[in-house]
Amino acid sequence: MKALLFFQNKLLILQKQDRLGAKPWELPGGGVEFGEDPQVALAREIEEETGLTMEFICPLQTWRYQKTANDYLTGLICLCETQDDQVRLSHEHIDYRWIEAHEIGNYALHPSLVEGLRKIDAAKLLQASQKMADFCRQRLMP
Repeated sequence: MKALLFFQNKLLILQKQDRLGAKPWELPGGGVEFGEDPQVALAREIEEETGLTMEFICPLQTWRYQKTANDYLTGLICLCETQDDQVRLSHEHIDYRWIEAHEIGNYALHPSLVEGLRKIDAAKLLQASQKMADFCRQRLMP
């Protein structure tokens, strides 16, 4: 799981410490342990990687990556926010940036993440959020 983690309209990206020396930029997040709730896993990963706490807002899009001939990853990009911008990096990362969302194309992201981010359709998300708000008002509120 990966997070589009915002603090006051700025998006957090992390630069990965990798063995191959590519040092790609990525979104905070990581794997879900067996039996772990995905939202709990994402909060745990963000805290481990950055020292930040997050508020989960909603899932946005899936991504996939073939690591080896028989090893595949499928992930979920989620919208989250935090109330703090004081990042404490773990050993997994060497740098971080709080950027404007439109600047993300200026950073070398892993191709699987780029694909997932490109699939996010803002107009459809807005329409879906309006439908969900209408549903909640009509069905869940007296």
